Amino acid sequence: MNKKKTTLTAIAVATSMLVAAPATALADQPTLEAQNRLNQATQAAETAVQATPDSLPEAKQAAKDAKDKLNEASQNLNGAKADKDKADKAQQDAQAAAGKADQQTADKQQAADKASSDLDKAKQNAKDAQDPAKQAEAAKNVSDAKQNVSDAQQAVKDAQQAVANAKTQAEKDRQAVANAQAREDTAKGAKDAADKKVADLEAQTGDLSKLEQAMNDAKKASDDAAKAAADKAQAAKASEAAKNTADNAKAAAQSDADAKKTAADTATKQLAQGSLGFFEDRGSDKAVDTLKNNKYAQHLHIGDKTSATDLDNMLKALDFIDKVNTIRKSLGLSELKVSDNQTALAEIATDYNGYLDTLQHLAYTGGQNLAGGTTDPVYYWYTAEKKVYDAHPEIHGKSRIWIQMNYPELAQKVGHYLTIVDASYTLTGGGYTATGEYNPVTGQNFSADESDTGVTVAQFRQAILDYRKNKDADIKAYSDAQAKLADAAKAAQDAADALTRAEQASAQAQSDASAKADAYAKAKAAYDKAVADQKDQAAALAAAKVDQKAKTDAYDKAKADTKAAQAKADESDRQVTVAENEVTAREQAVKDAEARLRDAQAVVDGYAKAEQALRDAQHAYDEAAKALAAAKADQKTAHAALDDAAAKAKTAGEAYDKAKGAYDEAKTASDKADAHVKALEAAAKKAEDEKKEAAKKAEEAKKKAEEARRKAANPVVTAPKTVQTGYHTGGDAKPLAQTGADMTAAVAFAAIMALAGTGCVFESVRRARHSDGWSI
Repeated sequence: MNKKKTTLTAIAVATSMLVAAPATALADQPTLEAQNRLNQATQAAETAVQATPDSLPEAKQAAKDAKDKLNEASQNLNGAKADKDKADKAQQDAQAAAGKADQQTADKQQAADKASSDLDKAKQNAKDAQDPAKQAEAAKNVSDAKQNVSDAQQAVKDAQQAVANAKTQAEKDRQAVANAQAREDTAKGAKDAADKKVADLEAQTGDLSKLEQAMNDAKKASDDAAKAAADKAQAAKASEAAKNTADNAKAAAQSDADAKKTAADTATKQLAQGSLGFFEDRGSDKAVDTLKNNKYAQHLHIGDKTSATDLDNMLKALDFIDKVNTIRKSLGLSELKVSDNQTALAEIATDYNGYLDTLQHLAYTGGQNLAGGTTDPVYYWYTAEKKVYDAHPEIHGKSRIWIQMNYPELAQKVGHYLTIVDASYTLTGGGYTATGEYNPVTGQNFSADESDTGVTVAQFRQAILDYRKNKDADIKAYSDAQAKLADAAKAAQDAADALTRAEQASAQAQSDASAKADAYAKAKAAYDKAVADQKDQAAALAAAKVDQKAKTDAYDKAKADTKAAQAKADESDRQVTVAENEVTAREQAVKDAEARLRDAQAVVDGYAKAEQALRDAQHAYDEAAKALAAAKADQKTAHAALDDAAAKAKTAGEAYDKAKGAYDEAKTASDKADAHVKALEAAAKKAEDEKKEAAKKAEEAKKKAEEARRKAANPVVTAPKTVQTGYHTGGDAKPLAQTGADMTAAVAFAAIMALAGTGCVFESVRRARHSDGWSI
């Protein structure tokens, strides 16, 4: 590319000079320049072509080297594949050999186990052979077995006789079937003849038969209607009885519901009153009076779910009383009993404080602990204050009054604790109010009032639960009674509706029966009149029908006899099968008995040959043990060979994977080298094509330059009309002198250069002859 650029520059300079040269010189110059351009283009093309082979041989050599390496890698891969296949085959063979060795070892082990078992039996048999009792037992077993065989054989004979008897009976029964079938066929023939006679007579009597059929149909319809009417009347009576029963049940249910309503209303009212209802039901007059008349009782919210009088809240109060009693018991103090009156007082105290958002002691006769905002007041009353008490030994063993007088501030910090551990208290009561700023407010009263009584916490809790259970039962009993009353009322209404329907159906059925009876009377009258008109023929038909009925009855009996005979024959055949099965069973019993006899005899014979059998068993066991040891050795060898084959297969596999990787790398390198050679060959071809094209164009340019030189040898010099170099500015205006630079030749040369593929640059150069007054 640099040489081409330099050439273009040189041509540009030469062109500038040509524009200023004389016409004669211009004629030779294009030829010279065209030749120079041809030489330069040829040189450049040859340089390009020569440059390619310098790198192409190297690329081809590199491609050949890569191909050699690929062939080498392929050979290595094939070798590694063959080694791997061989190693895999060896591993498979070793696996099969190991499996076979395992199976042989298992078989030998099984044989050795059996030989060991047989040896143990032989040893035991040899031992038993020396025992007289065993010998006697074996002899007895043989005797018993022989008797069993004899008995079983006799049973077979008996069963075979039973088969013969059953077959004889079956044959008799089959003959009975044949006889019955013959009688049936005869009876059928007689019936068919009677049927034909009746049909013939009926055909002769004509309308009489139709009238008789109409009468019979009317009678049947009348009888059916009468029966239906009687059934409907009976159903109406039953419906009336059912209605009376339902009405009585409704009245009884109403009476029961009315009786239980009073108890339910009372229970509902008492439950709504909470502890007041509980104490009233319990007969605790003092507690009732306290809840009603205590000066603070006005602050109670009896029946409210948040009030201490609520039964659930009473149970919650018992929970922390239980905790206090547990503490007292652990200290060797008596457990406090729950007093109805102390409970009522404690409920007044907690309701007062809960609903008025305060905490102050009131409504107590001995001691009282209060707490707010906790469901575990005992922790603060006892656990927390005990820590304070324990930290001050100076008050230990002192009375509450002494501590109050000597340490008033400290007394305020341990007062609840001292109340709980006060041994003088015997009664208690609790309150739990779930409302207010200090929700919940809990309180426990303590009393030593000897005039009051109490029960254990468990007894008091159970009393509350039983009270509520009983009241709930009263309420549920009324609810159940109401449900029964509703069911009874519905049943009574259903019964009344059913009675109405039954009475209507009975009336309709009676009306239908009357109509059907009238229709029958009319049909009978018509038939009787026809009979009177055809008296003799009618008598013959009547007699034929009597005979027809007798023949039909005889045929029906014959069919029944045939069916019964067939059933009996079938049963006989079944008995034959049963008897034959019994023979088979008895024959099997004989075989079983004979097998037991052989076993018993084998024991006796075995005792006689016990020593030899023991030696044989020992020998068999020794041989089995040797075979097992040999099999285990073979198994061990096979597994060692399998391990070795597996290791070699693994190594061969790894070698194959490595050879495969090397082959893939060589293949990639070879493909890349081949591609590079193809690219260089394409570039060389392109350069050669460019050289030929340049030579062609240069030859064309040379021809045109020769033509231009020929024309320039005899030039026609004229003043240029289109190209002037300037005008004089002084004196008369005259054309400038001819410079000899005819643009025609320049343009022609430019065309030549263009055909040569080089191009050119023109420079306009004016040379003045007079320097003054010229306008350049």
